[in-house]
Amino acid sequence: MFFADMVANVLTSSVTELDAMEGLLSEDPGGWKCVYLTNEGCAWHLKPIVCEMFMCEHAKDALSKNDPLLMAQWNGLRKKEKQFTWPDRPVLFDELEEIFIKTGLDSPLMYFHKSPGLLRVKNNTPASHL
Repeated sequence: MFFADMVANVLTSSVTELDAMEGLLSEDPGGWKCVYLTNEGCAWHLKPIVCEMFMCEHAKDALSKNDPLLMAQWNGLRKKEKQFTWPDRPVLFDELEEIFIKTGLDSPLMYFHKSPGLLRVKNNTPASHL
């Protein structure tokens, strides 16, 4: 979960939706299941980017067995995705975190400014790529 996912959801959700999310967090028994996955589906108004980009092996297997052409298109999209998600370039989430950091806010979810691995990649990237 990224800090910017939280920001986007707070800005686009109603008070009722936010209260429901808070209730889910306070009732979380722990375990492997996503706390936001309810019987009605995902509780987020806008699903977090990591959820939107994730496709389990079971779903990929079902896709490739039913339609090899569709699977080829999926693989093409996954390759193209790196243009927008590779960590050596600034992305919108970098900018959102920066805005909040400048106001004095700090969160452990600010991975774009705190992740040691991501910071190492950024520090080893020539300025011309940023």
